[in-house]
Amino acid sequence: MGKVVYIIPGFQEYTKQPEYKKIGSFFKAKGFKVVYTDITWNYKVMSNYVKEFTTKYKFDQKNDNYFIGFSFGAVISFLASAKLKPKAQILCSLSGVFKEDFATCSPEFEKIAYKYCRKRRVNDLKKISFNKLYPNVKCKSIILMGDSELKEMIKRGKDAHKKLKKSKLIIVPNNKHDIRKKEYMDAIKEVISKL
Repeated sequence: MGKVVYIIPGFQEYTKQPEYKKIGSFFKAKGFKVVYTDITWNYKVMSNYVKEFTTKYKFDQKNDNYFIGFSFGAVISFLASAKLKPKAQILCSLSGVFKEDFATCSPEFEKIAYKYCRKRRVNDLKKISFNKLYPNVKCKSIILMGDSELKEMIKRGKDAHKKLKKSKLIIVPNNKHDIRKKEYMDAIKEVISKL
């Protein structure tokens, strides 16, 4: 039995980018096998991303499987963890894009969501209920978020921490929504060192 981590990048990002390679090196230093899991972002929606992740990558249940995702990658991790049952997941800046988030978000946030995600993606996201799925997430969940994220992201991170039974919340100082920043990388490295 070995330890395997699946790294899931943020929306329109890829694991060949330096920040994801650096995260992979943190895991390798702790003896993990690293699986870089790129997602086909274009012309797809969240339900497609999760299906791609859960079917394209083979999960050997004999291993201790771990997920780490940033932003949309954290949403994919959360949704997949309800089905695949990893040992732990690290949710970096979990996006506030669930059905419950859109029901209470500011008009400005919804406008940003439509601008960057487009109508088809937002309509798909509005069907995904955090409250229906979180009882199926049994793994340890470490939630990181910047101290200056949009209020919808902060609300989502705090709500996830409150509802997920085996969760820990870490606030990254001097950070909006940027995994590349030194403070964010330091926080991730610290979390990985304790796995």
